[in-house]
Amino acid sequence: MEFDDSQLLETQVGSERVFEGRLLKIDSVQVGLPDGRLKKREVIRHPGAVCLIVVDDKGRVLLERQMRTAADQVITEIPAGKIDPGEEPIDAAKRELAEETGYVAGKLEYIFSMYTAVGYSDEKIHFYRASDLKAGYQNLDDGEFLKPFWMDSEELYQQVMNGEVEDSKTMVAAFLLHQQNMNA
Repeated sequence: MEFDDSQLLETQVGSERVFEGRLLKIDSVQVGLPDGRLKKREVIRHPGAVCLIVVDDKGRVLLERQMRTAADQVITEIPAGKIDPGEEPIDAAKRELAEETGYVAGKLEYIFSMYTAVGYSDEKIHFYRASDLKAGYQNLDDGEFLKPFWMDSEELYQQVMNGEVEDSKTMVAAFLLHQQNMNA
């Protein structure tokens, strides 16, 4: 299906960096609307991220428990992390898997990419499936504390459906694994 989006396009007229942190930057962007008016948009600039759907030969998925300050609680999620400057997403996926879980994947398969919160952020997260695992040792970043654990993929799906798992990337992973199990 093709769309004519010409009546929806905005034109960037100007941009001002209003915040620059260690990870995120925030720009106040002035755009020209299709009807000719000008509006300001606030955009969070993010370097991009990767996440990993790690499944063992028993059909279990590797998850982590980690305190997330923004949610003010410990969250269950799949392994993930930001892409460093100049780093390719697949290299970030390998690095994050090893750092956070200690595992090295014999096979790493790209699945797809998605915007996490396209209404206000340019963060794009790249999904990979990791398999053929070799155990190693965690090498967490300074100030990073997390606990990896294994869970049956259908149990994860049930926890998502019951509202026990609320992390969006982990929810997507649970749906993908559930669909795969339904088609098996």
